[in-house]
Amino acid sequence: MRLKKEVEAVLNKQLELEFDAAIVYYGMYIYFEQELFKGFAAWFKHHVDEEMSHAAKIIEYMLEKHPDPAAHLV
Repeated sequence: MRLKKEVEAVLNKQLELEFDAAIVYYGMYIYFEQELFKGFAAWFKHHVDEEMSHAAKIIEYMLEKHPDPAAHLV
């Protein structure tokens, strides 16, 4: 069963937010890694992985329903 357009739009927006958060966390990870704050760096890297995991789950769900997950992001 195909998703309603409204649901697809909300999921695409959430997907965009997950990627945005991952980018911010990646920047913080890089900063703390360079400044040799390994504990902070590891914490932010964990959150990068978590946000990307959220994005992957959304994409997989959307692909099951046959819409284009965030085709505008490509």
